[in-house]
Amino acid sequence: MSRLDLKNGVIEIVHGSGGRASSQLIEELFIPHFDNELLRQGNDATAFDIPAGRMVITTDAHVVSPLFFPGGDIGSLSVHGTINDVAMSGAKPLYLSASIILEEGFPLADLEKIVISMANASRTANVP
Repeated sequence: MSRLDLKNGVIEIVHGSGGRASSQLIEELFIPHFDNELLRQGNDATAFDIPAGRMVITTDAHVVSPLFFPGGDIGSLSVHGTINDVAMSGAKPLYLSASIILEEGFPLADLEKIVISMANASRTANVP
C-alpha cells in the first residue's frame, strides 16, 4: 500500500471500512500529531488506569461552516468544546476522545490542517 498523498489526496469510501486504509489514515495522519502510548496501540478501544473517584467522559461531534474561520477552525473548536464540557462538570480533563465524520472526497490536506489544529489545542490544554 503506497503512502497517503496528504497534499493532493482525498478521503475515499475505503478509509471508513475499518481495515487497512482506516489504519493507514490513523498511522500516517493522526499518530504523527497525537503521538501517545494509547493511540499507538492501534486498537478501536483502549484500556487505561484512572485515578480513584468519579470519572466524567464526553465525546462531541462538532459541525460548523466554514471549517476554517477567523481565529480558529473546527479542529480547535472541537477540542476546546469537548474539554469545556468535562471542565463544566467539575472534572479535570485527562484524555481526549474525538468523533470524526468525513465525507468521501474530503481533501486530505484540509484534514491534516484540522488534525494539527486539534493536536495543538490538546497540547495547549495538557490533554493528550
